[in-house]
Amino acid sequence: MAKKKKEKSGLTLWEVLNIITKRKKGVIGELDKSVSVWMLNRFLSMSPLYLDFINDIQNLPKVIELSDYINILNKILPKNPSYLSYVKKEKDKIIVRKKEEHVFDDMIAFGYSRARAKEYIAMMRRMSKTK
Repeated sequence: MAKKKKEKSGLTLWEVLNIITKRKKGVIGELDKSVSVWMLNRFLSMSPLYLDFINDIQNLPKVIELSDYINILNKILPKNPSYLSYVKKEKDKIIVRKKEEHVFDDMIAFGYSRARAKEYIAMMRRMSKTK
């Protein structure tokens, strides 16, 4: 039995992002359900090139339609054929280790001894386990 092909309901999020960031012209027609302002802003803000602009206009979609918002982005944002990397949440252990390194470096910078800094970090670990 042959598998049925999914009928395309409109432009997907990835196609819209490609039109906005890579192509000179793109006609924004019917959009797929996966396209939302939040997801567009999330992926576009991953690029330092677009971050400030997206931060400034993120409340605009509350006033206008999604397709108009996409057309505005398409006309204003510079075309930059780069990969929009998605920043994932770091694991908790990595975050804790980085915090400990910062505390250690700061204590050394303020004139505490290495032994005192290690003692303080050990105390922080004990306190976090009791919570």
